[in-house]
Amino acid sequence: MLVTGSSQGGFAEALEDAMSQQPTRRDIPRRYEIVRAWVDAGGIAGLWYRCDVAVTGPDVPDSDD
Repeated sequence: MLVTGSSQGGFAEALEDAMSQQPTRRDIPRRYEIVRAWVDAGGIAGLWYRCDVAVTGPDVPDSDD
């Protein structure tokens, strides 16, 4: 499953945002792999740090399903 995280505070916070969208449950392992990272700059908002994160684990639905 692919999720997108974003933050104005930096890439670490953008990753935390993505991880919070698919949190671990009990003792089931999850892997969070950064697929792509970028910065949107300019405009009223200033900087937005964003990253696409692939989430895998035994209970994570496959993106193809």
